[in-house]
Formats: sequence, structure tokens, C-alpha cells
Amino acid sequence: MIKTAKALCAAAAVSLYAGLAAPAAALPTITVTDTTAGASASGTGLAQTFTFAWGPGAASEWVDFSISSSTRYSLTLTSYTPTSGTAGYIFFVPDTSGPVGARLNDLSTETGACSGAAAEIAGNCNFFGVDPGSLSVPVAEVGDSPINDILPASYRLGVYKSLAPSGSASFTISTVPLPAGALLLLTGLGAFALALRRQAA
Repeated sequence: MIKTAKALCAAAAVSLYAGLAAPAAALPTITVTDTTAGASASGTGLAQTFTFAWGPGAASEWVDFSISSSTRYSLTLTSYTPTSGTAGYIFFVPDTSGPVGARLNDLSTETGACSGAAAEIAGNCNFFGVDPGSLSVPVAEVGDSPINDILPASYRLGVYKSLAPSGSASFTISTVPLPAGALLLLTGLGAFALALRRQAA
């Protein structure tokens, strides 16, 4: 019985490990293809940080990038320097037949909030910042990951700021971390197998 339990435990551990390790078989790749004035990108194929800086008044900036692996990605707001106010962000798959394509995660009902942005990103948008003010819509704060399970495709992340003050913001797109529960399960299976081996000895 001990041998059977050990065999089942080992098979489960191998199966789980293989499932967890599978996404790493094809290295995740994020490739930046274009940035506008005021926008910059830094990082590797595993994670990229997109930084947007603007002066007083209106600003429209965006970064074009592509993902070439099936690994799960998420978009996280990692910094926002003004101490008040909000800005709009637009995350979408560009349409080759026009300046704007399929929008992703449009949480906002403020459909005209980013209508003053450059044509390449104008239209409905989501919000990020620290003070939603009179907005009755979700506002992403620093540390939030408003978009998850991003699939392989070409994307455009745009930021529109309609009013002063000057400031900056950064978003990071990176692979979704392995759930802690999966790591604990793998560790538990290993400990169980070790206990059975000691008992058999």
C-alpha cells in the first residue's frame, strides 16, 4: 500500500510540476514596436514598463507592443505622480482599417471623457489616478491590475490627460505570477512523498 501511495504521490507531483512548468517552455516575449513623444518603454521580453510623462494642459501618448506567447499577462498601474485628479487610459487592439480598434476592459460610462484625445486613441476610456472626484465609475489606483489574462496579439496602450497639473504614470505588463496555492500543493506533495519513504525505511 505504501508503494502504491508513493507511486500515486510521485505521479501527481510530476503531473503538477509539468503543468506548472509548461508555460515556460515557450519563452514569453513582449516586443515594443512604437512609442510617441512623452512615452517610453523599458524592460525585457518577460516584463515591460511603459512610462508616460506630460506637462500642463492636454496630452495624448501611447505605446504599441505585441505579445508572442500564450503565457498569461496582466497590466498593473505601478506609479502616478500627481496627488490628485485622474487621467484616462485606453488599452486596445488597433484596427488596421482605422486609427482605433477593439477596446478592452471599457469600464467607463463616461463615453466622452477622452473624446479630446488624439485620433489614434480618442473615444471611450478607463480611468486611473487617486481622486475620482465626481466620477461615478471605477478608477484604477497604484497597485491595481485592471486588465488580466491578456492574450497574444498586438496592442496599444494610450494615456490621455486633459488638464493640468504636470505629472507622469507608469504601467507594467508582466506574466501573471504562479498562484501561491499551487506552490504550496507542490511542496506538500514532496513532503508527503518524503514521509512515506522514511516510513518504508
